[in-house]
Amino acid sequence: DFEVTFVGWADLGALRKRFGDMPVPIPDPEAPPLTVNGVLKTLGLDTIGAFAIQSGYKDRAMWSETTLEAPGPKRGLLALGNQKPIKLTDLPPLPFSTNGFYAGSCDWSKLYDDSIKIAKDIAALGPPDAAVELEAAIAAPKLMGVDLKKDLFDPLGNVVCVYGDTRQGSFGMGVGLVIKVDDPRTLKSTLNDLAGMAAELVPADELTIRRTKKHGRDIITFEIANGMFNPSFVVDDDWLAVGLFPQTVEAFLLRIDGKLSVWKPSSSYRDGFAEMPKEFTSLTVSDPRKSYRSIMGWAPVLMGFMMAGAKQEGILPEDAQAPVSVADLPPAELVARP
Repeated sequence: DFEVTFVGWADLGALRKRFGDMPVPIPDPEAPPLTVNGVLKTLGLDTIGAFAIQSGYKDRAMWSETTLEAPGPKRGLLALGNQKPIKLTDLPPLPFSTNGFYAGSCDWSKLYDDSIKIAKDIAALGPPDAAVELEAAIAAPKLMGVDLKKDLFDPLGNVVCVYGDTRQGSFGMGVGLVIKVDDPRTLKSTLNDLAGMAAELVPADELTIRRTKKHGRDIITFEIANGMFNPSFVVDDDWLAVGLFPQTVEAFLLRIDGKLSVWKPSSSYRDGFAEMPKEFTSLTVSDPRKSYRSIMGWAPVLMGFMMAGAKQEGILPEDAQAPVSVADLPPAELVARP
């Protein structure tokens, strides 16, 4: 139901049949022989068939559809895609001025179990030392008193969102990460324990952990390299919020409390959402116009610095005039408008 301008197709199943019996080099000569199909089976990719893509135009939009044949139960890497669907109403309150966000559904405990199983299956293909080292790495957190699955991943919900907050930092520094929380009490205890371990392992002159009471919650900030970097997080009743700066985290709390404006889909967004399923496992939204406006807003200042630097380095004579001046640049709104 759209105008197709490109079609691509590949039969990955035929490639498996043709090259699947080829041996894979193994560093350990005493290890059992391994084939391409053996690796694919370990990764859960041994049922993949044809791959097809169609792209083109649907009214004013660019449109593409991709199909991958994978019959049978999903295992290994393919199993990671089996997630509970979510809706727009499940998303956290986003910044009013956000220039884009990614939202997805993730069962963190299932992801942990599946990842551990894949890692063990892969390690079993190599020398015995690899499996032993992996088991030691998996057991290390428990030796320090933390069960990653029970204490860290089980308390998390399935909604995760990464967004840009242009009012909290330029050039992507205002990025925030928010994850749904099902058991805030356990998660707070676990993160406090992990923060305490980090403080004991890292010298005091390299890391300082600061707790700040804001809006009835504790914002924890990791002051790294004498405060040069300040990643922070907070655990609310419903959300875990993480930011490169504490201001990103505090702004999220203010949006939860209804004290800051939140993002709502504009007419162009609503038109796009109307064409898409109401439920999804992942969603990426971007408004490039805000990025264009930001770049063009900095352009006059940057051009002045570039000209001064070129003359200082002798690339241009001191009395030279640039072929393009700041006055030649169009307004940022004019560039972003179309």
